[in-house]
Amino acid sequence: MKRTTLAIAIAALFTGMSGSLHAQDAQAEPDDEQSAIEQQEEAVDEQTNADDEQPAAMQGSGYPRSSADTDDEENDPNDLMSHQIRDLEGKSVVNQQDEEIGGILRIVEHKASGDLYAVISIGGVWGIGDDEVAMPLENIEMQDDQLVTNTTYGSDEIKASAEKYDKENYSQIDNNMTLDQAQKHPN
Repeated sequence: MKRTTLAIAIAALFTGMSGSLHAQDAQAEPDDEQSAIEQQEEAVDEQTNADDEQPAAMQGSGYPRSSADTDDEENDPNDLMSHQIRDLEGKSVVNQQDEEIGGILRIVEHKASGDLYAVISIGGVWGIGDDEVAMPLENIEMQDDQLVTNTTYGSDEIKASAEKYDKENYSQIDNNMTLDQAQKHPN
């Protein structure tokens, strides 16, 4: 019985307090409401301006965006240069006749020319007995989420004609970059 009475008293106390708060809100002058709205609008404007003035490092990629960059370019699944390097590593490469050539181990930059190359593993089983060749990225394109060379050569012909990968001639690239960023990145 005492608990019930205590619970009722507490409920009545809170009800009375919330009622007085509502009464105070209702008595607020219209000028206060207008100034509160103006303050909110100013805060939103300041936040918008602050977002536009963020340093490039805080805008997501860590690299400054040029006015030529558009979301359409970055989201085009067939634009090879918009893909991140880490997303290409491990993908299979096929020729124009849809025959598998091998898999991309890594993307590297040629030290002398600055061109980007895909190091492709051809043959072997689980990396044993494979040959690593360096194929210029300009010879590879993305077609419907598949990497396709611009040749009809099979894996044996590519192995015979492509440059053997010699890591002394190439530099590693940060695989968090897109190919476009890697191409524009200073050595």
